[in-house]
Amino acid sequence: MMKQISQVPTKIRRNSAGFTLIEALVAITVLLLSIVGPMSIAQTGIQNSIYAKDQIVAFYIAQEGIEIIRSIRDENALNRRPWLTGIPIGTGGADCASAAGCGIDIKNMNFIDCDASSGSACNIFYDEDGLSNGAGNPRGIYSHDSNGSQTVYRRTIRVTNVSATEVTVDARVTWQSRGATRDITVQSRIFDQYNNL
Repeated sequence: MMKQISQVPTKIRRNSAGFTLIEALVAITVLLLSIVGPMSIAQTGIQNSIYAKDQIVAFYIAQEGIEIIRSIRDENALNRRPWLTGIPIGTGGADCASAAGCGIDIKNMNFIDCDASSGSACNIFYDEDGLSNGAGNPRGIYSHDSNGSQTVYRRTIRVTNVSATEVTVDARVTWQSRGATRDITVQSRIFDQYNNL
């Protein structure tokens, strides 16, 4: 009888000595799920914030194209020139009325031909010192001037005559994001509002 009593506690100790393989796998699965879930949510949040930043930059680059055309119109009025002077419309080459549109290098105020055959002609570059005043205050600028680093953005501007005193300006910015081509188009109607001055 003594042998039987001593064997029972040995069996109990052996079975409760550690986790079984199934318990260990369940614990690892629960641990992985508690780590992977928040990490995938964080990754999605980061991707969405990058996409939102790209959209904001693209919108401002497009709006800048509209403002440049408006600025040329205003400068023409100040200098008593016809209101569309300096904007290439129907000229060939850098033609803002063509299907390909034109680009405007704001640093040099040059119009660029955005013809599809020229490929990267209307790409946007970022120059960190673009508006530097030489006093150690660099201010970055997005431009068609290739002195900066190339960005993912491409801007084309199309000017369409509506009447003798009105044009429609479309500024379209395209970029690559997550393997797809994204785009934003800003449209504005510009009038010869200084005609009677």
